[in-house]
Amino acid sequence: MKKNFLLFLFAIATISMAAQNIGTALDTTKQKPQEPFNCILDKKPMFPGGETALIEFLKKNLKYPNVAMKYGIEGRVIMTFILDKEGNVKDIKTAENGVKITNLKESKLATLLIDDQEKIKKQIALAFAKEAARVIRIMPKWTPGEMFKGGKWEPVRVKYTLPVSFRL
Repeated sequence: MKKNFLLFLFAIATISMAAQNIGTALDTTKQKPQEPFNCILDKKPMFPGGETALIEFLKKNLKYPNVAMKYGIEGRVIMTFILDKEGNVKDIKTAENGVKITNLKESKLATLLIDDQEKIKKQIALAFAKEAARVIRIMPKWTPGEMFKGGKWEPVRVKYTLPVSFRL
């Protein structure tokens, strides 16, 4: 189980690196503060200590939801949040259709009636999303993303996407 957990954390880091390569910055000088535009950042936001530290933070703080463990359910949640110009985490949300439950056929859930399965799947999806949001909420300040504008580096607000996998 420990080995699988470490593999899932490595997968998160790999995916989050790809997510960082193209950011959605929010330019407060030309647009409304909450209106995003797509751009390629000159400097990506970074978790304190880098990717390895992000993996360790998730490993240390992420708790497997009891309801998912009870039925042997695994899944993935895609979370989005804003990293402001100071590196603070804001506006944590689950991406639209961002919760995927896997291994249903192999789980204890498969033995239940369809109506009961649907109710429990909703509970599990909510538990995954709440746990991912809880861990993101307690993250320390990041180094903000930056763009080179007018001959100087300026921090920018960045929308960040982080997939969080739950594996037994």
